[in-house]
Amino acid sequence: MQLAVSCPYCEAQPISEAREVWALRSGRGGSPFGARILVGCRPCVLAQVRASTACTARSGWWTVPWGLLTPIVIAHNLVTLAVKDPPAKVRERLLQVGLAVDDLEVGDDGLSRAQRRLADGAVFVLASSVHADGVVDPRELAYAIRIAREVVGDAISLADLEARLAEPPDTTNDLQAVDPEGRYVLLRAACEIAMIDGEVSDDERVALHVLARHLGSAPMVADLLLEQLAPSQAVTREKRRAEAAAVIGVAPHASEAQARSAYERALLRIHGAVETADDATQETLATELTALQQAWKVWHDAPAFDADAT
Repeated sequence: MQLAVSCPYCEAQPISEAREVWALRSGRGGSPFGARILVGCRPCVLAQVRASTACTARSGWWTVPWGLLTPIVIAHNLVTLAVKDPPAKVRERLLQVGLAVDDLEVGDDGLSRAQRRLADGAVFVLASSVHADGVVDPRELAYAIRIAREVVGDAISLADLEARLAEPPDTTNDLQAVDPEGRYVLLRAACEIAMIDGEVSDDERVALHVLARHLGSAPMVADLLLEQLAPSQAVTREKRRAEAAAVIGVAPHASEAQARSAYERALLRIHGAVETADDATQETLATELTALQQAWKVWHDAPAFDADAT
């Protein structure tokens, strides 16, 4: 058995053990017998049992009634070290310390039930966003894949993830099973996907309203997120346009005619220089030509932001 929770001692391995350790401490007036459940990964739990046993062996002989319990405590802990408890006993002890074993136990697919709900919810929300307007934008799909990888990690293969996101979801999903923070993150990611192309269509807005309801939020939450994201999207478009304009050789808010004229002049200059250039210079010119062509595409994909429109 493994839980999707890190060991509290090493914080590296998952929790897989829960063992009861006995202890006896000496002190003024005598220290009472004590028992506690140690939870963590196997190496750390066994190390803690050994440490507790060693402490009892050093100081337990001075307790009332004059160390008579010490051999019993030590014997119990040695058995604890030697005998592996059955899964049912481990589960019982994990429940005793307050861990939701049913939600946290890792299954054959490497996910706990809670993680599986989040993964399925993430794929459903992201796929719904990508297909909201009936057209799969490669930028939206790429962004959805990146967000999904951040949510599910390596639990779902990249190929499977790409296949699931490339198709519209054909079933509903119990998104209420996802924790509130996870639902907010998914709704925000859906809004970001919808705004990747710089605008939100009516179909996308309707789909976001439906998703918001599925996620337990009012549709206006999606609208508020879109308003919050709009300034950053505008800044991103302006930055991309300014960088592209610098490569083409025009101002960011140049007209279509001015930009095309500058682009064509740059093309003629590069092609003219290639004819008389040596091999090294030709490689440099080829790189410059690629950058110019990419800049021209970016300049068209990132239209000037009209502040009055917002």
